[in-house]
Amino acid sequence: MKYNKIQILALPFLLLGLIISGCATTGVNDNRIVINYSDGSVAVVATKTLESIQEFDTDMSAITAGPDGRHIFMSNRDEGIIKVLDTGLNLNAKNSEPAIYDYSFTGEKPAHIVSNQGKTALFFDGSGVVDLIDAKTLTSSNPQPIQTLNVIAHHGVAVPRTLGGMISSTPPAEGVVGHGLITVDATNTQKTIDAIIPKLHGEASATVKGDEYFAFGGEKLVYLYNDTKAIGSYLSLPDANTDADVRVSSFASSHDSAYIIGNYASKSNPNLAKKIVVIDVANQSLKTIDLGTTYLSSFGHNGDNIASVIGTDGNLYIINLANAEIMQTISAMAPWTTGENKNTPRIAHTDKELIVSDPTNNTLVAIDTKTYELRESTPFAKPIRFITAV
Repeated sequence: MKYNKIQILALPFLLLGLIISGCATTGVNDNRIVINYSDGSVAVVATKTLESIQEFDTDMSAITAGPDGRHIFMSNRDEGIIKVLDTGLNLNAKNSEPAIYDYSFTGEKPAHIVSNQGKTALFFDGSGVVDLIDAKTLTSSNPQPIQTLNVIAHHGVAVPRTLGGMISSTPPAEGVVGHGLITVDATNTQKTIDAIIPKLHGEASATVKGDEYFAFGGEKLVYLYNDTKAIGSYLSLPDANTDADVRVSSFASSHDSAYIIGNYASKSNPNLAKKIVVIDVANQSLKTIDLGTTYLSSFGHNGDNIASVIGTDGNLYIINLANAEIMQTISAMAPWTTGENKNTPRIAHTDKELIVSDPTNNTLVAIDTKTYELRESTPFAKPIRFITAV
């Protein structure tokens, strides 16, 4: 690998993290993968070669893709800090070197970071503060929130709205078993949504015929809200009548797709965790697919109508969301196990490939989405915790 020096003085408000290494890059519009290692460091990887472009000695516990196809939000919940990584991906010109901006967004216990339509909502669980960030300001030396919402502190989530402002969870009111939702417009005018969602967790957005929808996971149900028409509906989970613990708590979606994929689980019935949920937003309906294997949070959405899931059996399941059917099964890695302090496989979708992390062998596996054949497997020196794509 060819290493090159970086001129820090040429980047006046970049590079807080210590740069460990880098390699020359000349590609144009090549997708990039960002790795968050178990030790908190991060690396930017070229999708085409699966080689590390740059690695940074940071202490981050989570990474989330921004809404502009270039930036990554990196957070450390315990330290109360969110940093922004510029991956260097340039859609209109030659790619540049990755770098971490000097500035930080700070608050008590940052948790869910959700992007939609060019904006990102940063939810701080410890204070209930939600900062709305415009992606256009990320390259400035000191970007400020374009809007701030204050709710009662709780483990919650907020999503930017196309109409302006955001939709946010609120903690359960006294005597109520379930979280609430509010919408906030660009002028900070709040409206309460008539919804109660037991153990709310997980969110997704989609647009169907010009209407923007938001989905929220919960116990025994998914709540689907048409924000354009201000109408909500409860989608009951298929096993809700026989299992009080069944729930959906994580989603993968694309704003331009009418289908959302979600997990399915129950503390009292582990077999339900072998199912995956497919939501048909246009028809406001919900189906489950039995994979025959557990998978945890190892699933992704390709931005159209195809989703992928890595089972603990090591197989990659390609799902046609429109038909709610498994269209292909690929042996991607050896079977893996779950447990405390164990990393799980993660999936990142790019324009041409699926990138899957294999925690057992510390590798990234590239799969061609035209042929669904394994193209390459590259080892890395450190355990991989999360990956995301730009």
